[in-house]
Amino acid sequence: MGQIDTEAAYTRLQEEGAFKLPSKKQGSLKWWAIAASLIILSGVYLWLNVKDRLESSKTDVADNDIKPAQANSGSVSLQLSNGTVVNLSETNAGLIDIGQSEHVRKSSDSTLEYLNEGTGQLQTLYTPYGKQFQVKLADGTRVWLNTASSLKYPGRFANNERAVFVKGEAYFEVAPDSKRPFKVYMEDSSLVTVLGTHFNVSAYQNQPMKTVTLLEGSVNVTPPPSEG
Repeated sequence: MGQIDTEAAYTRLQEEGAFKLPSKKQGSLKWWAIAASLIILSGVYLWLNVKDRLESSKTDVADNDIKPAQANSGSVSLQLSNGTVVNLSETNAGLIDIGQSEHVRKSSDSTLEYLNEGTGQLQTLYTPYGKQFQVKLADGTRVWLNTASSLKYPGRFANNERAVFVKGEAYFEVAPDSKRPFKVYMEDSSLVTVLGTHFNVSAYQNQPMKTVTLLEGSVNVTPPPSEG
C-alpha cells in the first residue's frame, strides 16, 4: 500500500516549532504525544489508500457499463423460456404465476423461491447495476446474485446433474445430492463441479480473470478449452 515517510513528517513538524525542548517533567508526556500523532497520521493515510482502491474497483464496473440483457435495466427481472419478462422489482411478495406448472414465490423484496420441481425450461434471473437478489432453486440450493449479473437455470434439474449458467458474480450454497453433481458454467466455458458446498464465482465480462472462491467443502474447476 505504500508507507509514510515518518522522518520527513517529523522534520517538517520540527521546523514549524512543534518539538521544542521539553522540561524534565514534560519530556515523557510529549514523546508519547509525538508517537500517537504519527500513529494517527499512518492510520489516516492507510484508510484513504484503501478507500481509493475500493472506489476505483466500483468505478471499473460502472465505467464498463455492465448491464443485464433486458429492456428495463434498472429492475431485477426474471425472463421465462417463452421470452416473457417478469419485473420482480415491482412484483409484490407472494405467489407468482409464471405458468409451466411451477410454483414460485417472492418471499421478500430480494428473495425468490421455487416451491416445487417444475418444467425443465430454462429461465434467467437478471440483476441491474447496484442491486442484488437471492433465489432458492427447486433442489434447495441457494444463490445470491451480485450486482449486474445473471443466472440461467431450469425449473427442474435433470436426473443425472444440476446445471446453471452464470454471468457476473454469484455465491452458492449447494444442496447436497450425491447422485446429481451441481455444475456452474461461466461465460468463457469454465466449469465448476460440486456435490454440496459453499463457494463464490466471479465471471464479469469486462474482467479477464475469472475466480472461484471456496468457503466450505470442495470443488473441481475445469478451465475453458484452449483455442486452436
